[in-house]
Amino acid sequence: MPLPFNFFGCSSRRPARTALATLAAGMLLALMPARTEAQTVSSLRITGGDAVTGNWLTFDNGTQDAVLTFVSGSDTEATIAAKVRLRSDLRISHNLAGHTLTFGTVVQGGNDQVKHDITVEGAGNVAFDQNIANVDAFTFASSGNLTFAGTTTLGSLTLTGGLLELSTSHLTIDTLTITGDTIIDFGTHGESFIYAGQITIAEGATLTIRNWTEATDYFYASLAPTSANLAAVTFEGHEAGSAWSAYDGQISPFQPVPEPSATGALVLGAALGAFWLHRRRRRD
Repeated sequence: MPLPFNFFGCSSRRPARTALATLAAGMLLALMPARTEAQTVSSLRITGGDAVTGNWLTFDNGTQDAVLTFVSGSDTEATIAAKVRLRSDLRISHNLAGHTLTFGTVVQGGNDQVKHDITVEGAGNVAFDQNIANVDAFTFASSGNLTFAGTTTLGSLTLTGGLLELSTSHLTIDTLTITGDTIIDFGTHGESFIYAGQITIAEGATLTIRNWTEATDYFYASLAPTSANLAAVTFEGHEAGSAWSAYDGQISPFQPVPEPSATGALVLGAALGAFWLHRRRRRD
């Protein structure tokens, strides 16, 4: 069982404190779990094998980034079970490949007026087990795995590589940007959705779609991707490339089927063309 942090960074089983603790910019605090009040930090160092619990954990470093750092410890996993609120942009530094930092509950990136950014750097894995809301820009600059398991709403999502795993997740983003070879895994536990306003894939980068099941998983884009972007997307088990349906905005490995009205128009057009050609031949 992971031991709780106390204010001196040592393991302790003393009763949880309930006082509000606020740090000045640049200071580091190790949290005591099971708080009933909000805890405000400008930076936090968490060690593998530990768990941070409590009510609300607020990251606030003014106009500078708040920093969350995962360092090697007795285990390959660490969990933040407290609800997280951002009052500054948050930079997560996680360089331990194969180690996982998990946010066990909701992450609130701000409010409707002010939204903050999250950037993940390094080679480690980061998992969000519940909803993420009011985050403006989310950048995953990592070769590890990023997991979304709840309802996530982002202004933009930039993936520089690695793997994005959707575990029965509904992901809504204004802009999805792929800058390096990336895998999106729709998972095998149930339906997952991506709703994107627009999708951009950098030249030379590829996007591989894994565990996508027709009529169960959905990948939508409101604006038509370019032909180059569609060519860069491959659904595992299908030929390279993808298609976008103007009817519902879905990206899939299949060429879109025309709408019934469009099909009718094509049939009518073909019939009129045949009639015109027949009359011309009779005249000749």
